Amino acid sequence: MARGAPPQHVRTFTVRLRSPHQLFRTSAVDPMSPEYSEFTAVPALDTIRELVIASPTRHHRIRLVLELPASEVTPGLADELTVAIDRYLDVATALDTDAARASGPISRRLLLLSAGAFMVVQLTAIWVRNVGDATGADLLQALGEGLTVASWVLLWVPIQLLTVESWRSRLRSRRLAALRDPEVVLVSLPDRDAESGVAGISGIAGIAGVAGVAGVAGVTGVTGEVGEPNPGG
Repeated sequence: MARGAPPQHVRTFTVRLRSPHQLFRTSAVDPMSPEYSEFTAVPALDTIRELVIASPTRHHRIRLVLELPASEVTPGLADELTVAIDRYLDVATALDTDAARASGPISRRLLLLSAGAFMVVQLTAIWVRNVGDATGADLLQALGEGLTVASWVLLWVPIQLLTVESWRSRLRSRRLAALRDPEVVLVSLPDRDAESGVAGISGIAGIAGVAGVAGVAGVTGVTGEVGEPNPGG
């Protein structure tokens, strides 16, 4: 580890799946099934990605413990999954970047239009308030105040797109970097045990205040580790 670099910690996600492909594909479970949950309705890696993005720090390394039926564990599978996860992140980052770039010209044009509308509404508000003050009409004075507020609201969306959304996109990219080159640990389960379990995340690391949901398919509790020193660091 480079001198002065923040220490890395290991963040562990324990995931029980019926197939390694469920990391990337939605399982064939519909709302009519008791197995349906927020972890089986979408690919498991999508859920892990959102949890990593929500993390307050990007200085964690990820350990992904996959509990799979013994028949699904093949030689070299861990390396194949590591490459596949990096490819998944490349595509996810590219899609986020493309979306952010596409919104840039739209946001700038919208800001120009909103600035013009702002000036028109502001001038109208000033005129209405002056008339209200001269005539003592409370209704006109209230209308003038309302128009003033409305003129500032017109600027809110383009400013948010140019600032907050752009910052959020960069933040997502930085935090997704923690998912690159994860430590993939494969755990073989007897096929009958794997079949009796529900595909889903059985351990979610580092989410303060998240408790296990009894009776919800695919969630058995929070068992992940945060703050465990990285043996390689």
